[in-house]
Amino acid sequence: MNILFIEDHVLVRESLIYVFKQLREDVFVIESSNISDAIQLIQKVKSLDMVILDIGLPGIDGLSALPNLREILESWVPIIVLTGSDESDIFRKSKEKGATDCIHKNCNRHELINRLSIFVDVSTVQMRANFSESSVNSVPSEQIHESIESLTLREKEVLELVAKGDQDKVIAYKLGISVGTTKNHISKILLKLSVPNRMCAVLKAVEMKLLSSLV
Repeated sequence: MNILFIEDHVLVRESLIYVFKQLREDVFVIESSNISDAIQLIQKVKSLDMVILDIGLPGIDGLSALPNLREILESWVPIIVLTGSDESDIFRKSKEKGATDCIHKNCNRHELINRLSIFVDVSTVQMRANFSESSVNSVPSEQIHESIESLTLREKEVLELVAKGDQDKVIAYKLGISVGTTKNHISKILLKLSVPNRMCAVLKAVEMKLLSSLV
């Protein structure tokens, strides 16, 4: 799995690389400290599986660079934004400009691993298939909207926790339901959103602005 990490602070890069190695042994991290170098790397490396982007970069900042990065990257490649800013609408701005997820640098290690594992746990081949044009266009948009509207309040609550990286047991505990019921809710969510797995459900929910915690 090839990950491009755009971050100008060496210690932050080294810390997150360690986290990635814990999630998957086959992770190869390509490092860049600025947007200009990152764009050159994207053009040279044709098999990127994920981009981690710091907002506070020197020169062209991450937020300004997001639309261009989204345009030159394959549509299925997630862009995870890192921010140390406490600006209230930074998450919304990141999503509007093309970010897949936005994570605050002050989050604890457990939350960071959970959030990243949503994307790291899915194989490259699977991600390519999930985000291919044929996959995206296989379900009529009207049908998708109808399915989204049919999500129950409980299913939306489950989806919010899935987006935060919580596993079935944690979701069950937080909502006061059984693990079996949690799995049933997730199965129904995948069916209604016409997606094959949790990661795609989260990405679809972000795209449709269903997740209040990530808007």
